[in-house]
Amino acid sequence: GIENCLVVDSKGKSGSLAMLWSLEITVQITSYSNHHINAEIQNANGRSWRCTGIYGHPEAKKRSIPRLY
Repeated sequence: GIENCLVVDSKGKSGSLAMLWSLEITVQITSYSNHHINAEIQNANGRSWRCTGIYGHPEAKKRSIPRLY
């Protein structure tokens, strides 16, 4: 099951961001904002990889490029 998570609260009427993971993997959150979550992940076999989730408005004309770092 899902035992761990990071939730980035919403601003105004926008939705929140969330990343959820189980105890079988190790997750190190390296950065996050209202528009992204960046993490380094190590699975149960010891293999490491990166995961970046990015949120943008579904209508292209309403998107802007946020400063992530």
